[in-house]
Amino acid sequence: MDDQQQPSALPDLASNACSKQGKKQGAVSQFVRWIDAYIMGYDVFVSYTWSDGRQYAERLASALKKKRYRCFLDSSEYKAGADLNRDARRAVRRSSAAAIVITPSALRSHHVRKEILLFDQAEKPLVPIDVKETMYVRQDTNGDGELWSHSSNIAQMLADVDETQRKEIQNVLDRISRDTKIQITEGSAEQPSPSRVE
Repeated sequence: MDDQQQPSALPDLASNACSKQGKKQGAVSQFVRWIDAYIMGYDVFVSYTWSDGRQYAERLASALKKKRYRCFLDSSEYKAGADLNRDARRAVRRSSAAAIVITPSALRSHHVRKEILLFDQAEKPLVPIDVKETMYVRQDTNGDGELWSHSSNIAQMLADVDETQRKEIQNVLDRISRDTKIQITEGSAEQPSPSRVE
């Protein structure tokens, strides 16, 4: 009986050893990323909401990392139980620019609005990525150039919130709409266009 139990126990021992080794490597990898971020900072802070922007944000960060940009993405950088306000302020200080994944939920999110304000106060570039015409819609000009107008999503959103939130959202919209030359429109909420990552 012992001979029969021994072979089945070996995979468990090997699995446990690999698991412990994997945890050590994961901790070392995370420590190295933390040191790199502390010393070098981030090139891009990706701001988004989990409910409708997470998939796009993760793919954007992955595409940027393949181009050798250092990205801050909360799902990979924040630790459970962390003080998000403190960590966001630190990440903003250590980031060169912010890519704001603009979705309806992002504009309603207190955290995203706060991140936008922190970047604006630090006078760092804000690059809004308008996903699925959340902010602007393209108008038909019969081939006479491009014309954009505010999306009805904005009016609906502003109608659905209280006065305080309306002022905060409008303030953020004003800040991210100042320089239309750096706004990016994106038709898909699933994945960034390859040309957008260049």
